Amino acid sequence: MITTSTLAISTDFAPRWLAIIGYVLALLLLIGSYYLSWSFVVFPFWVFLISFYLLRENVGQTESVRKAGP
Repeated sequence: MITTSTLAISTDFAPRWLAIIGYVLALLLLIGSYYLSWSFVVFPFWVFLISFYLLRENVGQTESVRKAGP
């Protein structure tokens, strides 16, 4: 999660707010996973957020490319 968030900031494939959420969730996993019983849901939630954002962005680009195509 930390690596993905760092790449999101440096390459702009995802917005900065999503990368910051990734850092916060990674910190939560590193520190609080022993104390919080629901922490096993954090990583799948992070994957869902990134996947949903990328899917939403690519679907919008695909439709515009199809309309502008030959």
